[in-house]
Amino acid sequence: MVSRHPSAEHPAPFLELHWGGLHVVVEHVPYRLLTVIGGAVSALGAVMWFGG
Repeated sequence: MVSRHPSAEHPAPFLELHWGGLHVVVEHVPYRLLTVIGGAVSALGAVMWFGG
């Protein structure tokens, strides 16, 4: 039977950064953010390529 309660063990984070006093942890891959950034970069590249 599958338990509906979260397990006590948390999976390792996707990304963990320590930079000076700054500590950033990304738990899951931000697919939506990556999609938006990729679309914006593609549009900018198309504008630059076709002489915008």
